[in-house]
Amino acid sequence: MRIFLQNRINLLEMITILLYNLMFLFQGYFNKILVISGGMLFFLFFILSKRKKYSITERLTILLCIYIPTSFTSVLATSYGSLPLTWFNLTLIMLYVLILFRKFKKSFYFFSPFVMIFYGLYSFLINEDLMDPFKQLMTIVLFLISFFVGEYLRKFSNKRFLEIINQYYILSIILYCISIIIQAFMYNRFGIRVGYFDIIGNNRIVMAGLMNDYSFGSLFIATGMIVYLIEYMEEKKISTYKFLFIEILMFFSILKVNSRTGLFAFLIISLFYFIYKRNFKSILILLCLFITIPFILNIVAKQRGGQALLSTSGRINLNKIAIENFANNILLGVGLGVGRWRMLNGVVLPHNLITQYLAQLGLIGSLIFHSNFVVLFIKYIRYKSLYLWPIIVTLIGAMAIPDIVSSRFLSVLVILAIISSKKFKVKYTKDGRYEKSRKINV
Repeated sequence: MRIFLQNRINLLEMITILLYNLMFLFQGYFNKILVISGGMLFFLFFILSKRKKYSITERLTILLCIYIPTSFTSVLATSYGSLPLTWFNLTLIMLYVLILFRKFKKSFYFFSPFVMIFYGLYSFLINEDLMDPFKQLMTIVLFLISFFVGEYLRKFSNKRFLEIINQYYILSIILYCISIIIQAFMYNRFGIRVGYFDIIGNNRIVMAGLMNDYSFGSLFIATGMIVYLIEYMEEKKISTYKFLFIEILMFFSILKVNSRTGLFAFLIISLFYFIYKRNFKSILILLCLFITIPFILNIVAKQRGGQALLSTSGRINLNKIAIENFANNILLGVGLGVGRWRMLNGVVLPHNLITQYLAQLGLIGSLIFHSNFVVLFIKYIRYKSLYLWPIIVTLIGAMAIPDIVSSRFLSVLVILAIISSKKFKVKYTKDGRYEKSRKINV
């Protein structure tokens, strides 16, 4: 934890954030009013205690990183399904509204959420349960808002803020890993289940803290593993001991989550990264990976309770159903709504980012949605953003899981990728503060 003490995040703050996470993890053992009040007090505490250090937009952006592990629990300490308003969503909405009252350029990312809202109205016309499409549309629109937020913040970002926001993102993952370890300890030692915990298949134990999808949990950790790996490879600030400690902690936690998605995505992208770098350090780590991968796969296989390591778990059939739906509704799709999808097909959502939105949104809606990524990669990601790699890790994982836009951490990664882009460099004063920005056009 000492790595954060030298980067403006003190130990007391780390403990406070950890206790906040644990309060929600063990919310079943507390009075609901206490948990609701705790959420409100934490928000006010952070906003007020950091007012001299960061601007309001910076504070809200940092809170987005902090809120990721608890972003599947509503502000009223209920499940997201019963009330789709979490502290994460509320913070993103406040940040968005705050920006709307300021001067900004009406670029592609400004119009994109409104276009999606207009297009999504079709789903309300064909669905009897209006809350069903509303929940999914709201999730998609909030995700698209993150592109606009990132583009606005890009004009005012500086090296100081980029460093601290990166540290908060890594800290959020580390504290999430600690929550996973505590979750495993409570079950193994006392037989107590907290958070999202299940035993599936042939005695396969899975857990994901407060994330309602185990694949989300593994992918979230995997993004931290790749970010910290790249920081170690390309910067001299991190010692080998610190790097190994953090990576082992994350690796141990991802094994406890017991979902292949994040681990496999990390291994694939890290291999590509090392091949891309081709220096002595990368070759050395690459050799270590080749030696350890068989052991890693053996551990994963044993934890799956007899299920084949490369089993598709029915994903091929789900994607086949999605393609059939798309073929019958090419332009508009079958409409949004998890309930509607189950009613029409009797199965869960397709486990693939592309086939899911082709089936639900059709060709037109898919183009509207995916165009945001096209602009992201053309305009920002190609300019050597550190967050190229974790976004690719997430998108690879999204080829095997449903509804990746509801993962929350992808929204934060989009914001971080845009504000850390090296294309639009700004001038700084000696203390690292913003001095003058360049115009941003799409």
